[in-house]
Amino acid sequence: MPHVFVTGATGFIGRVVTEFAIQQGHTVRGLSRSEAGDALLTSLGATPVRGDLSTLDILSSESAKADIVFHLAFNHSEIATNIDKVLDLEVKAVDALAEPLVGTNKPLVVSSGVLLVQQSQDGTDTDESAPYFENPGFK
Repeated sequence: MPHVFVTGATGFIGRVVTEFAIQQGHTVRGLSRSEAGDALLTSLGATPVRGDLSTLDILSSESAKADIVFHLAFNHSEIATNIDKVLDLEVKAVDALAEPLVGTNKPLVVSSGVLLVQQSQDGTDTDESAPYFENPGFK
């Protein structure tokens, strides 16, 4: 039975991914920041793992044990006041999740919105071809 690790497992997308993975017979361990998150994950049939995007050792350890990793969490709390800090944390979290998977052929699925890309100059929809905002911590 494949083992899945999900960051953002209590969020909008993560909850659905968690439910679906469990329905497909996978075991799921989900990152949780609170007792309420623990309770939600447990009610879905997942195992909560206490931590957040700054607990890089936990992210790395869980990623190393997983067959599939979904990174669906994002720190929205400081976007308006400190975007550089938010992006730096995101880069470190993705690196912590990705490093144990190098050379394993195990997938790391990362979800994001359009926050990191520039708006279209002509007012059309933003798509995959949009350039990223310039930020030395984001590659």
